[in-house]
Formats: sequence, C-alpha cells, structure tokens
Amino acid sequence: MAKARTKPTNKFPALAEERVVDHRTSHPEPELPRKRPPDIPDYLLEERVIGVPVAAQIVDLSEWTLYDLIKRGRGPPTVRLCGRKIGIRIKDLKVWIESRANYSRPAKASAVIHPEA
Repeated sequence: MAKARTKPTNKFPALAEERVVDHRTSHPEPELPRKRPPDIPDYLLEERVIGVPVAAQIVDLSEWTLYDLIKRGRGPPTVRLCGRKIGIRIKDLKVWIESRANYSRPAKASAVIHPEA
C-alpha cells in the first residue's frame, strides 16, 4: 500500500506567518527622552567639532569621498579626536566650502574653443 503524501511542516512557523499591522490602530513606541544639549554661547559655535559623516551630509558628498579628499590634502582641515577618529571644526568647514565655491577646474585643451581672429 502506498503512503499518503503529507504536506511538509515548516521548521520556522514564525516566518510563515505574515504580520499585518494596521497603522491606524497601532500605537507608535514612545520616544525615549533625549539629553538636552548644553547651552553653547554663539562665539563658541564656530569652534564646535563635528564628525566626518555629519560634515559629508552638510556638503552633500559621500563619507568616502570626503575622507579621500582629506587624505589627499584637498579637504577641510581636521582635528584628531582620539585614535583614528577625526573631526572637523565648523569654522574650518565653512572656510573650505567658500574656497570650493570659488574653485573652478581648468578647461581641457581639447575643450577650449579658439575664436577666429
């Protein structure tokens, strides 16, 4: 007599179920209280140091591109915080951005159009 085939059981029943969440009735998790940043006087804000990931977001570059520019000496001046961690002063980042705004790449010789004399 032939055995009847049975449906294989799922080893991971929790993965088989799909959880349907109704966002209208579900309540979001409460936010944890954040530490209030210390009041920093205006004259010290320019001296504040930010990390490279934050600086990369400000200048709209990838972190790796900014790290590469720093490594080649073409990025903003950095401050060694500890070990391999580096940061950038806000005032130095502003100065670097201004210098980049005035920077233009030299045109390639083949791209220069010579006016007829």
